[in-house]
Amino acid sequence: MFFLHLINERKLSKSSITIYLCGIKYFFQTTLKKKLVILDIVKPRPTKKLPVVLSQEEVGIILKLIKNPLYRMALTIIYACGLRVSEGVRLTTSDIDGKINLLRVRDGKGGKDRNVPLHKHAQELLRVYYRKYGEGSVFLYPHFSQPWEGIYAFIPASFLAEAEYLASIFANLRAQIERDESQNAG
Repeated sequence: MFFLHLINERKLSKSSITIYLCGIKYFFQTTLKKKLVILDIVKPRPTKKLPVVLSQEEVGIILKLIKNPLYRMALTIIYACGLRVSEGVRLTTSDIDGKINLLRVRDGKGGKDRNVPLHKHAQELLRVYYRKYGEGSVFLYPHFSQPWEGIYAFIPASFLAEAEYLASIFANLRAQIERDESQNAG
């Protein structure tokens, strides 16, 4: 009854209901040393939302705003090849096969290796970047002694926050334009 009250009367979100559930569960299991099986059934499912997808033009604008050549190159390759950030950090020069335009991703999600297409433009950017900054290193981004340490050794958190902020601005602008167009059409 209590959870129905939270949902129907107080109109709480799923995350708020989960907080109440965890509090009650903690009280029973830790304080009273009792396990209530019913509390395992009640937990609301998290909602799944699709991510905001930027257009190619919007991504191009964001990438042009990045002044540091290391960050710009890394994010361009990650975007162009559809890599996860952790996969982009671990790229080595031997992962690039310029003859057949493929990029080998090692130890990706689930520990699996895969090949992804490498666009000619991205390949040329890599060549220019490597000649200028990467000669003599096995890693594609040799500025870091241990590129696998994590994303925050690779790209500052402030930059990631700025990129997310720019993406949200584009998404809000696009939504406003679409609303205006639908109102004008109707």
